[in-house]
Amino acid sequence: MADLRLAKLPAVHVLADEAEALGSSPRWAVVEAARRAISDRRAAILAGAADSPTIAPAEVAEVAAQLASPRLRRVINATGVILHTNLGRAPLADSARAAIDEAARGYTNLEYDLGKGERGSRHDHLRALLCELTGAEDAIVCNNNAAATVLGLAALASNKQIIVSRGELIEIGGSFRLPEILALSRGVLVEVGTTNKTHARDYENAIGPNTGLLLKVHRSNFAIVGFTAEVTPEQVVEIGRERNVATMIDLGSGMFIDRETQRRWASPTSQRSANPSRAGPTSSRSRATSCWAAHKPASRSARKPRSKPRASIHSCARCAPTSSRSQGSQRPSRSTATATPRTCRPSA
Repeated sequence: MADLRLAKLPAVHVLADEAEALGSSPRWAVVEAARRAISDRRAAILAGAADSPTIAPAEVAEVAAQLASPRLRRVINATGVILHTNLGRAPLADSARAAIDEAARGYTNLEYDLGKGERGSRHDHLRALLCELTGAEDAIVCNNNAAATVLGLAALASNKQIIVSRGELIEIGGSFRLPEILALSRGVLVEVGTTNKTHARDYENAIGPNTGLLLKVHRSNFAIVGFTAEVTPEQVVEIGRERNVATMIDLGSGMFIDRETQRRWASPTSQRSANPSRAGPTSSRSRATSCWAAHKPASRSARKPRSKPRASIHSCARCAPTSSRSQGSQRPSRSTATATPRTCRPSA
């Protein structure tokens, strides 16, 4: 009996022709909708959930319209979160949209140096702007902060040990888990300290002959308060300089505006983390754009630069060791909250 009903199922082109006459969807969407409808009805008949092989063309036309409609739609952000990753982060300004429209109208000098009349680099267009904004010595743009972190770790510490505080092994939305990111970069994770307390000596004792990087991570979506201690970014960089180990700072959602006076848990800015007294930051900007710049440790910076330096690692004359320790090198007290790499002021 089921075989007779299956034989009476309409042909794809017949059902598609009938459905196409009921709407304005493109042919590819109508054909795909017809195939799905026939496949679903066949499965329902075999499972005993349907008796009739007849399929309404109107249903096919409705599915075709859904397939052909744009996936991205305008929504109202009523969450209270201004930069909402799930809602596309920040809306683009009129000038930014106009610039995109102008560039997308035709060909551009994406990888062509008009001044030299030869092939250029697509990174040149934003490198100078990012260096001007952040104070970094070099920068590269990629899809998001996860990608920036993988590139930075792979360039600085591939097949080497990466030392990170146990309290900074974060997980954020989109399945970004720091231990898995380290594994993708072929780095070897070395945890130091405890969940609530990490001291400078923990980093110092963990450094060995195969140590490639000291990693400092900003906990952007949670806070650890109470009986806590944390090593500041300045201290981590100083330890790296003394032991000739590179340092990298993962800012997460990097900001260009200092909001210290606007909320209790202030976020570190890209400018502060790209300061010569620190190391190379990675950060996620609106519209999921990231940048990272890397400093070598002091003794490596003093070497003669390569004739063709690697794009991911950058020699830096400003990385020379200082005669005294950087500001903020004191260990935080017990009353200091450690919601961010920079400690908050204890309440009076």
